[in-house]
Amino acid sequence: MTFAWASRLALAASVVVSVFVQPTRADACGGCFHAATDVSTSFVTDHRMVLSIAKNQTVLWDQVKYTGDPAEFAWVLPVRTGTQVELARDEWISALDLATKVSIKGPDVSCGGNNFGGGGGGSGGGCASSSTSYDYASAPGTGSSSGGGSYDAGQGVQVVGQSVVGPYQSVIVRSDRGEAISLWLKDNGFVIPDAILPTLVAYTREGFDFLALKLRPGQGVRAMRPVRVVTPGASYALPLRMVAAGIGAKVGLNLFVVTEGRVEAKNFPNATIDATKLTWNPSAGSSNYRTLLEGALAQGDGRTWVTESAVSPGDPQVDPIVAATRSYRNACLQLGTVLVPCDEPGPVDAGSSADAGDVADGGEEVSDASPAADAGPPPRPNMCRKVACDDFTDDTVALNGMRAGSIWVTRLHAELSGENCSQADLQLQASAQTTVPTLLKTDTFSDPDFKPCGNSGTPAANGSADSPADSGCTCRQGVDLIVAAAFSSSVAAWV
Repeated sequence: MTFAWASRLALAASVVVSVFVQPTRADACGGCFHAATDVSTSFVTDHRMVLSIAKNQTVLWDQVKYTGDPAEFAWVLPVRTGTQVELARDEWISALDLATKVSIKGPDVSCGGNNFGGGGGGSGGGCASSSTSYDYASAPGTGSSSGGGSYDAGQGVQVVGQSVVGPYQSVIVRSDRGEAISLWLKDNGFVIPDAILPTLVAYTREGFDFLALKLRPGQGVRAMRPVRVVTPGASYALPLRMVAAGIGAKVGLNLFVVTEGRVEAKNFPNATIDATKLTWNPSAGSSNYRTLLEGALAQGDGRTWVTESAVSPGDPQVDPIVAATRSYRNACLQLGTVLVPCDEPGPVDAGSSADAGDVADGGEEVSDASPAADAGPPPRPNMCRKVACDDFTDDTVALNGMRAGSIWVTRLHAELSGENCSQADLQLQASAQTTVPTLLKTDTFSDPDFKPCGNSGTPAANGSADSPADSGCTCRQGVDLIVAAAFSSSVAAWV
């Protein structure tokens, strides 16, 4: 399966905190745990996560890139009392990714009176128009459950909440002994390696409950939907120790933090890219951004989190929230109406077992008299047709409790070994409230002897020393998607 970051916002195969399972058991993801027979071929290579932090709530989205069989995944996450699990859209992460992605503008070239390059306003076309080279360079990353079955409390384990969230069975369990949690998960079809037991014990001692999700019986992979995890109050922590489960030698982590101010890591080293060291390779049509990024990531024994971009509402280049929301809403307009189960549920509350098994309507049903009802064939039994935008609520949920005009998006990247992940959860703190721009500029070529105009005085084509003079001038390619190229041969897939 191929994957290109810049191809479009919504990918049919991409889901956020999505859960792939086998019919009889699930290997946990969130932490992602794999069956012993599959550890060599199925593992997580990257996470893309959004953390929205307001005074009243904290919301987590997580998207996993895996190699191997998607049926080898389920999801387990340590959570606090009062946590809710809700259906979400993967387009939200994609929108934030595009709004904060770093691009590099290559040197401006002026030959024979014609300006090739320069600031904005460049249009494709003739030789006299602006011909600007860009490198899109951000890191690519290395009760009853209503037909879904029910969970019973085990020795030393309390089931504090269970219900159906779309196609998933969801259960939240609590214990004062991590060993009991591990045994309960194993007894209920989750494959938990012995190596993760100390992590479960540590989270249990710290007062965490555990959320576990897997597909309901009879639900196929096509029924999968993303979810988001909503916790009361502000939390500036990411459960990094759980991420260590199921990864290979190293895992790439892209974290988008949406909150009122720029943030950085508190208990890990921090770094930014020194834009003065950027150079442009005219032959490759790309910059050395990735090389600089790898150097920054290697600092601090490979534990460093790099702030790739940090943009505020007043940023002259892009308002990240406006850009992301616009992209997110435009994505929903592409979908028209959709068929959903009429009993699509509401959120699951981790703080009370009284609601276990209650199923709420997942969205307003469209009547036969409405225009949307005529947009397609009549619903199948137990299926309801609704406008796709009805469940595009991630932007509203993400911004709940924040002051308009005060919201920053900080894009952080790390590439951590399992050992570095398992040392501690990521703690965030306020950083210098200065912008780290998404658009960088370099006027330096990687080859000091390169002649951008060639010997003929016209712009060199594709970095060659001399270009044909048939038309009097030759324009360089305007946009180079090196991130897309880097993923074109990938065998991994996002889930």
